[in-house]
Order: sequence, then structure tokens, then C-alpha cells
Amino acid sequence: MNNTKLLSAGSRIYAKKRKQKQETVDRIDFDFDARQEFLTGFHKRKLDRKKKAREIAIERDRVDRLQARAEAREERQRLADQNMTQMAALLKQQHKLEQGDDEADEEDGDDVKFDSDEEVEAAEPAAKLEPAVKEFATSTSLTTVTVIQDLELDDSYQSSTSNKRKAEDDIPQEDGDGDETKKIPSNSKEKPSKKFAPKAPKKKFRYETKAIRNTNQSKAKNAKFKRKDDFKKGGDAKRGGDSKRGGDSKRGGGKGKRR
Repeated sequence: MNNTKLLSAGSRIYAKKRKQKQETVDRIDFDFDARQEFLTGFHKRKLDRKKKAREIAIERDRVDRLQARAEAREERQRLADQNMTQMAALLKQQHKLEQGDDEADEEDGDDVKFDSDEEVEAAEPAAKLEPAVKEFATSTSLTTVTVIQDLELDDSYQSSTSNKRKAEDDIPQEDGDGDETKKIPSNSKEKPSKKFAPKAPKKKFRYETKAIRNTNQSKAKNAKFKRKDDFKKGGDAKRGGDSKRGGDSKRGGGKGKRR
């Protein structure tokens, strides 16, 4: 082994150690503000998480509400279209029936004459009346109403029926003696008004403070101990009186025997 290498081995080791010391970090600096915020900000971060979750829930409810409104709007539009198609089919069928009636009348050649125009209007069939179509449009829906009048009564018929009813109402009813009787309504009796007793106000319940609760508990314990002491004293006094009476009776019996 070379003598120079043997003697210079220590210098190599010290050079390696010196290099490690130069490469190492002298000190570590902490961000004390960030560390303090982390250690003292648990409650703040918890409130932020709750606020964010609340905002997400509100947005989800808003989206669900808009979707439900869109579905309801589509359903109403579908029903309106279905009603329109049905009414169109009915009107088409009614138009065909009217055309068939007109052709049948022309073939028969029967002419019907009436004395007045009112009788002519009353004799017209209900099928010839054109339906009145009304549309009610709003911001969210469209509603179509079709009014079909089947029968119209004459004014003369209505007036005659109304006069007949008035005449029947005006005729008074007579008894066997000839006295007129008056109709008394069945609901003439007045029901007595019910009187309700006023409700008693509810008692307000208040929680006791800790100091008052402790004093009440201590009072209850003292009263319990006092009752126990009184019960013990009463029992001892009773036993003492019984023992005295028993001794006196024994002594009295002995004296009697001696006599």
C-alpha cells in the first residue's frame, strides 16, 4: 500500500465531511403567520365549507325547479294540441253532417213556411249553429274554448212558462173554512248562539339556572335526611316505651305471686 495514500486518508474523510456541511441548510425559517392562521382557522374553514355546500344545494334546487316547470309546460302544450285535434275532427264531422242535411232538403223539395221570423229562427236545427271559438293566451299556456249552443228557446215560450209559474205562486191556498193559509219557511227558527269559554293562558316555562338548581337539590336532600332522622327518632322512642311497659308488667306479676 502506498504510504502517501495511507497518510492522506484522513484528509479525504475530512474533505467529505466539510463538503456535507457546506451543502446542508443552515436553518429553516417557518412562516409564522400562515402557521397561526392554520392553527386558529379551523372554525373559519368549517363555516366556509358549510356556506359552499349551502350554495350548491340552492343551485341544485333552482335547476330542479326550472326542469319541473319545463316539463309542466310541455305537458300543457301536449294537452292543448290534443284538444285542438279533437275539436277539429268534431267540427269536420259536423260540417259533413250539415252538408248531407242540405242535400237531403234540396232533393225532397219540401218548403216550410212560418208566420213570423221568430218561428223560422226557432225551427232552425242546432247543428247549423257555428261554434264560437275563444282563445285565452298567457305567458305559460294557451287555452282554447269552443262554445256549441245546441238549443235556443223562444222568448214567447220562456215568457209563457214564467207567467204560468208566477200565476201559480200568486194563488193563495184555502182551508175548509175558507181561510187563507200562509207558507211558513221551515228554516225560520233561529239557532241559539254557542258561547265558548275563554281559554286559560298557557303558563310560561322557564329553565332554572345552575345555581338555583343546585340550591333546590341541596334543600331536597336536607329535607330527606331530616325525614329519615325524625323517623328513626320516632321508632326509638316507640321501642323504648314498649320496653318500659313490658318491664312494669313483669314486675307487677312478680309482686302478685309473692302476695
